[in-house]
Amino acid sequence: LRILYLNHSNIQQLTNRTFFGLKSLELLSLKNNELQQLNGDEFNELESVKYLFLQFNRIKFIEHKTFFQLRQLVVLKLNGNMLMTFDLIFLPKNLIQLDVSENLFECDCELIKSIKVHNAIEHRNTLKCHPNQTFHEYFYVMNETNFCNEKLALENIFFFERNLPIFLIVFLSCLFLI
Repeated sequence: LRILYLNHSNIQQLTNRTFFGLKSLELLSLKNNELQQLNGDEFNELESVKYLFLQFNRIKFIEHKTFFQLRQLVVLKLNGNMLMTFDLIFLPKNLIQLDVSENLFECDCELIKSIKVHNAIEHRNTLKCHPNQTFHEYFYVMNETNFCNEKLALENIFFFERNLPIFLIVFLSCLFLI
C-alpha cells in the first residue's frame, strides 16, 4: 500500500500501532477528522511517507518528536487546526512544503522569527498570530516587526522597575566614590 486516504473518517486518536506494517506508504491523508493531539509516536512506522495531510482537524498540541522520524517527508499540511504554537526545529531537513496557515498561533517572538526564515512555509504572508490569547485581534506574522521590539522594551522596563533599588544603591555609591 502506497497511498492511504482516511479523510472525513471521524478519527479522534492515533496510536503507535495505527499504521503498523505500512512501511512503504508514501502518502497519508487524514484531512477533516477529529484529531486533537499528536503525542510523538503515531507515525514511527511510516519510514517512506513523503506527503502527510492533517488539515482541518482540531489539533491543539504536537509533541516535538512527532515528525522527526519521517526522514522522507517533503510535504506537511497542518492548516486549519487549532495550534497555538509550533516548533519548526524538529521538522525533517528535507521538508519542501509546510502549511500552518489558519491556526490560532499566539504571538511569540521565537515563532515569528522562525516562520520568517523557514524556507518551506507556504502562505507566510497570510499567517496570523494573536497576542495573549485575545482572538479578536491579530497580527500578520510577516508584517510584525514591532511586536517583538515592543515586548523587549516592556521586559526591559519591568526588569528596571523590579531592580530599581539595586540600581539606586549602585548609582549612589558610585557618586560618593567619585
